[in-house]
Amino acid sequence: MNVPVPVGLANGDYQLRAEALALHTVMSAAGVQFSMTCYRTNVSGGGGGGSTVSIPGAYAAADPGILANIHLPLSPYTAPGPDV
Repeated sequence: MNVPVPVGLANGDYQLRAEALALHTVMSAAGVQFSMTCYRTNVSGGGGGGSTVSIPGAYAAADPGILANIHLPLSPYTAPGPDV
């Protein structure tokens, strides 16, 4: 599987985390449901280093996309998390 990564990402071992956020429960912070899986991967041919994100710490309960009312128009929906 080929996955584009940031151009400046340094060579090395990484955990690639894929997530899905259950939007049917996001009207309250207690209802947020994340489904995730992680893949171990090795980057070769990368650059000198780029931005990464630490987990936990990538999200806050009040971030856009964490709380939403799906009964109202969601356009535009902002996915939570750092820029990619």
